[in-house]
Amino acid sequence: MSNHSIRFGLCAEAAKPSDTPVQCQQCFKFGHPREYCREIQDICRKCGGNHTTNNCTANGAKCLNCSDQHEANSTLCLKYIEQQQKIRKIIDDYTSEIKVPAPMTTINFPSLTKTYHSAHQHHQADEYL
Repeated sequence: MSNHSIRFGLCAEAAKPSDTPVQCQQCFKFGHPREYCREIQDICRKCGGNHTTNNCTANGAKCLNCSDQHEANSTLCLKYIEQQQKIRKIIDDYTSEIKVPAPMTTINFPSLTKTYHSAHQHHQADEYL
């Protein structure tokens, strides 16, 4: 091994919280995923009817969450925006800024090259015996 230093380092990053509301893909209501939905039948994302979106015959969209003229999974939905704002408030309330210490330099650690080099030479000498 040549005369090089070995450096170990860790880099920690804060988790990036998501502000996307959980929306069921069966009933299109907010607050639970499809796996925990209590609806027996699929609800149409386009009109809110008791049929799948693929079988919808409605001409226009009507959101089942806010009754506006868009599909239930639209990010323009007032209920979506309301849920997103609640999540952001929770994130802001429970998130604190923590100052991360500067990375350690090689000054904080002794050089390993000499110790390794001499131990490596002894090991090689033993192999020839």
